Amino acid sequence: MTNQDIINNVNILSDIWTSKDGKVWNDVTELSISPYSPRRNFKIVNVHDILLYLVGGINDKLEVLNDVWKSKDGLNWELVTSKPEFSPRLYFTLTYFNNQI
Repeated sequence: MTNQDIINNVNILSDIWTSKDGKVWNDVTELSISPYSPRRNFKIVNVHDILLYLVGGINDKLEVLNDVWKSKDGLNWELVTSKPEFSPRLYFTLTYFNNQI
């Protein structure tokens, strides 16, 4: 199986789940305002337990994305930029260090 086969055989969603302990998860998609498109292979980073940033991924049209979204609560998301300085990418790492993402 190739990487393309894996990408083609996976449902791409925009659902949102939450957990207090990492064991029990709740689907909160219906409570959410998630204007970003369904995607997979995205990254999320938590900044000071205040903001979540969601970056990139691949959508259901197999377009690689590089948009950046932020949320204070994980339910309501706001577009930061649709055209950041970096190119679209898959299989990347995202981290927060020294006050920078």
